[in-house]
Order: sequence, then C-alpha cells, then structure tokens
Amino acid sequence: MHSLNCSITNSKNMPTSYVENIPTIVKIIQSISPKRILDLGIGNGKYAFLAKEYLENVIIDGVEAWQPYIRETQKSIYNTIINKDISSIDFGVHADYDLYLMIDVIEHFDKEVGYKILRSVKKPFLISTPLEDYRAEYENPYENHKSHWVFSDFAEFNAVNYSNYLSTIALLNPPKSFFSTGSFSKESDMELRIVKLQTDLNEIHMSKLWKIRSLFRKLIPSRK
Repeated sequence: MHSLNCSITNSKNMPTSYVENIPTIVKIIQSISPKRILDLGIGNGKYAFLAKEYLENVIIDGVEAWQPYIRETQKSIYNTIINKDISSIDFGVHADYDLYLMIDVIEHFDKEVGYKILRSVKKPFLISTPLEDYRAEYENPYENHKSHWVFSDFAEFNAVNYSNYLSTIALLNPPKSFFSTGSFSKESDMELRIVKLQTDLNEIHMSKLWKIRSLFRKLIPSRK
C-alpha cells in the first residue's frame, strides 16, 4: 500500500493509502455490486472491510505476499487469504471473481510484470496508484516502488477514469451495465468524452505541479 508523502504509516508501521480516495473507490465497488472480490495486496484490509459493510453477502478473498502483514485483523475480514506473490498467481484458476482490486499496488511491479497481471484478468479490475512518481523503499521489499502509471497506460483495457489530484484511479474492463446503472452512470458517449478530456487535462496539470514540487525539494534544503 502507498504511504502519504512516503511518511505516513499505521500503528503497525504498514504504509497506508490516501484517505481522500475512499469515497470514490467505495462508490465504484458499490456500483458494480460484485458477489465475489479478489483483493490483490490486502494491506490493512480496509477496502474489504468497507465492501462487506456496504455490500450484501459478498465473498472477499485476498492475496498478500508479505507474511507479517497477515494478522488476526485481516484474517477476520477476508474469507480466504493467499500468502503468495501476486505475479505468481494463476488467474485462470482464480477467474471466478466479479471484481479485482489493486489499490496502491501496481506501482510495486515493473511495467512488464504489471501488464502481465492486468492482461491475465478479463473481469472488472479497479486500480489506484499514486499520481506522484517516486521510488520509495521499505523494510518489506514488496512495498518498494518500481514503476509509475498514468491513466493512458490503461487505454487497452477500455478503462474509465476517476483520477484525482492525488491518484490515478481507473476501472479496467468495466461491465456493459456500468454505463447505464449505478452512481457513475454516463448519459451519453459525448458526456463520457467530456469527462475523459477533463480528467486527461487534470492529469497533465497535476503532473506539471508534481515536477515543480520535486524541483523545489531539490533546491530548498530540508530543515533539521
């Protein structure tokens, strides 16, 4: 999971994700209304917890490579937790899910491995990844940042863009019904094109801001 500005962790020193993204991600999950979810990289398990609160009779399994992250809290939330590297998962065997989640996880793989994972899944796949490009390193080697992703990287998956000023949030392989039902319905193709244009412009704008911010960090010495 991704830590805010590479510094915020929870009480157990596990990096966590942006709190600002919770409403968007939960509403997308609600809109799809899955019966079975596979959470790739469970972290604290908060999205599984929230999904179980807002969905009825949902089964949520998780995949977590780092054994120390699999604690009693996570075991109480997930139906099953697979202790395995995500890149080694056989998605042909695990193809019976309605929704796959990678919330602040895809950046932990290089692009080649990341695309291999994405292309192995043919069902709706919800991705969130930091807008800022940095290469963080942690005690847990699975947390190290190896790549940077923007919305255009997901174009081949017919992705829908819900990015904000902090993260690229994309729904890959969206179900056909997604555009006519639920809280994220689009009334016309023109509306969808306008939304995409707005989010693409926002992506370009924020990318420039992050570059300026990074430049100031290099020019201004940090205070001891």
